[in-house]
Amino acid sequence: MIDVLLPLGLGFVAAVVLTPLSMWIARRNGVVARPVKDRWSQREVPLLGGTAIFAAFVVAVLLSGPAHPALVAILAGGSLLFVLGLVDDVVHLRPSTKLVGQVVAACVLVALGVEARFVDNRLITIPLTIVWVVAVTNAFNLIDNMDGLCAGVGTIAAVALAAYALRYAGDPFPLVARVSLALAGAQAGFLVFNVNPARSFMGDAGALLIGFVLAAAAIMGTYEHAGNLFLILAVPVFVLGLPIFDTTFVTIVRKLNRRKISQGGKDHLSHRLVAIGIGERRAVFILWGICAALAGLAVAASYLDIFANLFLMGTALAAVVIFAVFLAEVAIYRPVEESAKRDVEQEVRKTFVNYVRGPSLVLLDLGLICLAWLAAHLVKFEGVVPAFEQERMLESLPVVIIAQSILFRVFHLYRGIWRYFGVRDLFSILKAVLGGTLLKVALIVVLFRFEGFSREVLVIDAMALFLLTAGSRFLFRALLEARRFPLDGRRVVVVGAGDAGELCLRALRTRKGMGFLPVAIVDPDRRLKGRDLLGVPVRGTLPDLERVARESRAEEVVLSGPMEEEEVGRIRETCDRLELPLYLAPVSHEFVRI
Repeated sequence: MIDVLLPLGLGFVAAVVLTPLSMWIARRNGVVARPVKDRWSQREVPLLGGTAIFAAFVVAVLLSGPAHPALVAILAGGSLLFVLGLVDDVVHLRPSTKLVGQVVAACVLVALGVEARFVDNRLITIPLTIVWVVAVTNAFNLIDNMDGLCAGVGTIAAVALAAYALRYAGDPFPLVARVSLALAGAQAGFLVFNVNPARSFMGDAGALLIGFVLAAAAIMGTYEHAGNLFLILAVPVFVLGLPIFDTTFVTIVRKLNRRKISQGGKDHLSHRLVAIGIGERRAVFILWGICAALAGLAVAASYLDIFANLFLMGTALAAVVIFAVFLAEVAIYRPVEESAKRDVEQEVRKTFVNYVRGPSLVLLDLGLICLAWLAAHLVKFEGVVPAFEQERMLESLPVVIIAQSILFRVFHLYRGIWRYFGVRDLFSILKAVLGGTLLKVALIVVLFRFEGFSREVLVIDAMALFLLTAGSRFLFRALLEARRFPLDGRRVVVVGAGDAGELCLRALRTRKGMGFLPVAIVDPDRRLKGRDLLGVPVRGTLPDLERVARESRAEEVVLSGPMEEEEVGRIRETCDRLELPLYLAPVSHEFVRI
């Protein structure tokens, strides 16, 4: 226990002591992050927090144990990137210069003996090690876009790597755990000053160092301690899953929207969560939670067999894909030239429909079919599938995929719109699953004479596939329903609750352009006062409109539907006194003959 606490405690204490010093030096020398249009921060914040993280990490890792060749490699490459990042924080280097520096640091790591040795061919492992280190380093640099996000994610990942290394440790305290805990302590100490509202930023000096050290520790911890190739490949990806996910997501979405991948912008996962009405602090906490879940899954993988890991990691991957599709729909980009807006939107829509949405849905369902078949065998055989059953499971998997894919197409599962998933779609899924099960049985009888197959597996498979397929659609619908209004949107008072009020609020939520924040509802029915509609409180009746509008600092008033002329006249007079614009929502329960 002392071995575990020593690097963690040293790193934390050193960072807590050194971060205020770095803040004083940064302010004295004018090294501060100033508000920039395509960056998140809107105030000046000291930018030398990375020096405190670096110094605390070096102190903790050197004082907590003996020297080691791999430690020299990590310190050498990490120091190089720290200096590179520090120079960039002060004078701003070109992206190509930073990329060259990252490649050099990765080569230093390899030259001093640290590489991903999952196969014996170094012609494969050396290039992959360099690509891995550069990719993870950049991922952490990109995720440093909101108060506390990078330091928090880095701390969680470092603790997970240490836990994984200790799980397989042959000696009392492995180097990977020592390095990871020292970095975790340094980041946690800095996080005291970096959590929202941040008093210090780590800058590139800190983000590049964190990414590099975690990338090196991940490949060291897996190839030295993992029991099989699956863990060697999967564990680093899941431990560092959130930065990798964020970088991949931003790259794909920018490409689809015809944006430069290298350009900065407020289009990362954290920014999109804030854009749908989640506060900055809560958005960071949500991403911490996702990071912890993925890292925890990676650590738990060492206790499970490969089939259980495939099911859990496959399910997690499907959930991540659904989450990514949900966030990709958040309106972030605005075409610079209004004249080109329509052409750009049509091209993006065409590209998305033809090359992303359709194939993605098919591939997701294909993965769910495989997961359900695997889950059925795991449940039937209580988590450990016998060798004979493994062979049968894999032999029959192509038959299962063919049968179920055909029935998914027959019952039009890909014509439905996920955002409107309902009971009718639920019955379509049920019919597709049951039909697919019957076709599977028929094919298995013809091809394998049903020898060695379990009826229970087929029943469990049908149940699991229904739950996974319906659950994926429901999850996407639930995410949309849980979406909030942007906190910085125009403040709106809605007149009229009921069905029309609900439709009005939904229209405001999806309205393009400037975001809207409904702050109150007034309705003629006194019985509704004190209740909520989609999270918006009903604060009075029509005579209370002026008071409610003043108290809620409203910027607009919206009628949820047609009203009597006399009532509309009184509402218009109130809006004129308050100098507020009055709008009629484009929703109605009546059809108007035109």
